[in-house]
Amino acid sequence: MHVLGSAGITGSSIGGAGSTILLTIAANTNNYNIRTQAGSPLGSASVTVVVNSGIIVSSNGFGAAMTTGTNWGAGSTILIVNHGYIEGFGGAGNGGVGGDAILITKDISIDNSDGYIRGGGGGGAQGAAAATNNVSGGGGGGGQGNVGGAAGPASGGFYPGTAGTAGSRIAPGSGGSGGNTLIGRGGSGGGGGGWGQPGEPCGINSEGVGGFIGGSAGYAVRLSGHLVSWLGGNNLTQVKGKVE
Repeated sequence: MHVLGSAGITGSSIGGAGSTILLTIAANTNNYNIRTQAGSPLGSASVTVVVNSGIIVSSNGFGAAMTTGTNWGAGSTILIVNHGYIEGFGGAGNGGVGGDAILITKDISIDNSDGYIRGGGGGGAQGAAAATNNVSGGGGGGGQGNVGGAAGPASGGFYPGTAGTAGSRIAPGSGGSGGNTLIGRGGSGGGGGGWGQPGEPCGINSEGVGGFIGGSAGYAVRLSGHLVSWLGGNNLTQVKGKVE
């Protein structure tokens, strides 16, 4: 059986053993599950997923941008041919975790020769408040992602710092400044992480307290104990974040 997807986010009918399935992603989409889009084939299947040039596969802020799905038949294969962008979401300020670009639950092959695969950046840490006069630290910035991390708010107090800024696809957010008086200063918030990078730690307050760490970054490809075979485009420019 051979199933050919048309333009758009295409799937297939349920096929029997030996199905050959081509899925073409021709419009921006979120949380793409390969098995679901392939029609959950009952037997073994050979699936190729093509992300067209300029297309963005991302996440709505929960879960990986693309997943293989589970319960594949024995002997099934998956090839991702990425001409576009597969990107995780950014972690929110105050230590939010960035999202994965691709999550696999079986061995796959990836041809990323002219595409980009990017884990979302972690959110920056919130600044440490100073006990003196309850001076508050600034909120951390959001991480870079297709859905940028939300701005971290400044903590309450008599002299609150400024909130961090939200991250975006263009850049991570910045950390807010600490509240400040003549007898105390809150620590500044950490900036959000860029693609595949953790959020920055907070600054030190006037009492020497700090060191809160930012949120961890999303993976470019989270292997979950499986293997990926690269056919091209596996370098630090086109792949941002861990592959492990």
